[in-house]
Amino acid sequence: RVEHLLDCTCQVLAPLLADATKGFTGMLLTDSVRLGDVLYVLHVSVPTALVTKKTLNHTFYRMFNPSGRLNQLPKKKFVGGRFLPVEGLRYSNKGNVYKAVDLRTFNWCVIKQGNAHAVDDIHGRDMRDRLLWQRHLMEMLQDDIPMPRIIRYAEYPAFNFLAMEYVEGATLEKNIENLLDGKQWKGIEGKNRTQMLRYYLGVLDIIGQLHDHGIIHRDITPANFIVRADAGLVVIDFEMAYSMFQLLPDPPFVTGTIGYVSPEQVRCELPSPSHDVYSLGALFLHMVTGLPPKNFKGKNSPAEIAEVLMEQD
Repeated sequence: RVEHLLDCTCQVLAPLLADATKGFTGMLLTDSVRLGDVLYVLHVSVPTALVTKKTLNHTFYRMFNPSGRLNQLPKKKFVGGRFLPVEGLRYSNKGNVYKAVDLRTFNWCVIKQGNAHAVDDIHGRDMRDRLLWQRHLMEMLQDDIPMPRIIRYAEYPAFNFLAMEYVEGATLEKNIENLLDGKQWKGIEGKNRTQMLRYYLGVLDIIGQLHDHGIIHRDITPANFIVRADAGLVVIDFEMAYSMFQLLPDPPFVTGTIGYVSPEQVRCELPSPSHDVYSLGALFLHMVTGLPPKNFKGKNSPAEIAEVLMEQD
């Protein structure tokens, strides 16, 4: 009875929602049935004026707005004619990140996906534009800055892909977690403190090199650095970056990671190296406390900061 009631409700809602959202734009979901401009269903069994005959053999149980729906990459589908995704590394409504096999070289690679209409702005740009900008910067900097090398860029109607070299290792975030082992700075061994400082100096070196090239990173977080087997660091994400020499992108892309992003960046002020300096301070706070910097928002006095740390203990 519940399923029947749900089917009946969907029959009524589907045409109303399709009409109400007419003219809107949203991500394209290639694994779902499209009922309207931004209205999709997963399965259909009840005929309506909007549903094609091919969809009538399934159970109509869910509708959703694609702007909040993760678009999974179809399994065993080649990307760019040569890359086979085998493992999801990160899932996001902006686009997923996959570990893949390059069938031309049989080496591992990483594919970063940029969804159409995701994180779109008033200037008509979306995640595909950010991915294209990242490609531009990486091709320009990959001979001078420790980062994965670009292999290929591919475009599809629903999303674009950037294929990059796979860097063996774990994120700086995971390495910090292992070194702290649930403790804070004062509770870890001296060798772990030394390694933590080496990692931090490695980040400072990379960001310094970027600034020398006129690039402000604008998204310095421990998730955006990979620690290689030799303990060297690699920076892996440039979609938020800004070029002081080229004055691009114009305007700069907005948002950032809460807790790491500077107040000036939140206010959409012109990017400055000082914004990265703020993020470096937030990173150091995370490294010595093991807590996300956002936990300290609004805590300005030593007593307030101590209170946050005691709550963790």
